[in-house]
This record gives sequence, structure tokens and C-alpha cells, in this order.
Amino acid sequence: MPMDTEVRQIASSLREYMPVSWESMPDLELYMDQVITYLEREFALFQDAAGNKLITRSMINNYVKDGIVPRPVKKRYARPQLGALTMACLLKRTMPMQSVKEMVVRDGEELNEETYGAFCREFQSVSLEQSELLDGLIDEAGMSRDRMYQLALCFAIRSSIDRYVADRLLDELSREEDRERP
Repeated sequence: MPMDTEVRQIASSLREYMPVSWESMPDLELYMDQVITYLEREFALFQDAAGNKLITRSMINNYVKDGIVPRPVKKRYARPQLGALTMACLLKRTMPMQSVKEMVVRDGEELNEETYGAFCREFQSVSLEQSELLDGLIDEAGMSRDRMYQLALCFAIRSSIDRYVADRLLDELSREEDRERP
């Protein structure tokens, strides 16, 4: 596949992907193996070239143990757990787990529909921005091997800078919470 076509496909995939909405999540509680199958399907776009698993049984257990994901009820996972797992899996690629926890567990509260909805809207907005940026970069200069490398470098640096900004913002939120406590 020509490089221009491949980059256009990446941009198209970003435009089309949206984390599943709260209402569209299964309304039945799922057991661990069902959760893994469900999430693997949901995150197929984000599977890396090396084939590293985005979610495993031990990852889920660790997220529960660390308080990122609410404890399942009778070994069954419902929307709060599925939403927290979705957020954790999509954020963990660029954020340390403590920061992921701060994003998922706001003000010490279990994930709710409102917080998850805000995450989904922001995810879609950023995905659209990135796909438009990719489309514009292709139209501008075509796509050579060197240009493809420059784009990969640009997005890696962007990710690093975005992580820095997110870390600083979370740190400020934490300090603000400390100041508000009596």
C-alpha cells in the first residue's frame, strides 16, 4: 500500500473511532473472560504492531487492586467497571498509572456516566483534530519515507509534550485539593 494511502487510512480510522458510549455498553454484567473479549474488540484499532495485549486478566486485577476500576460485584463487571477499563486502557499508553487513576477516579468518586461521557467527547474531539492534521500534512507534502519518519517523530514528541502538560495540570489539581482541605 502506498504511504499516502496508509496515512489516509490512519486518519480515517481516527475519524471513525469513538469509545463506546455509556448507554451502548452491555447492560448485562460480564464475567472476566467476557470483559476481555469485549475490550479486545473495542480496542482493535489501538493494537500495536508488536501484538502486545492492551488488556489481560492480570491487568484488570491490578486496576481493581489499585482502585482505578471499581471492584466487580460477584465477579461480574458492569458499566462503571467497563468505562473505567476503557479509560485506563486508552490513557495508559501515554500516562503513568497514578495519573490514569486521577483521570478515572475524580475526587475519590467511582466513575459515573457524566465523567465517562466527558472523556468520550474529548477523545472524539482530539481524534478528529489529529485526523485533520494528518490529512493536511499529506496534502501539503506528499509522503516519502523521510516524511513518514518526520510525522512519526512529530507525533511522538507531541505525545511527550501533551503528557508533560497533563502531568502539570493534574499536579495543580492535586495542590488545589490540598489547599481546599481544612
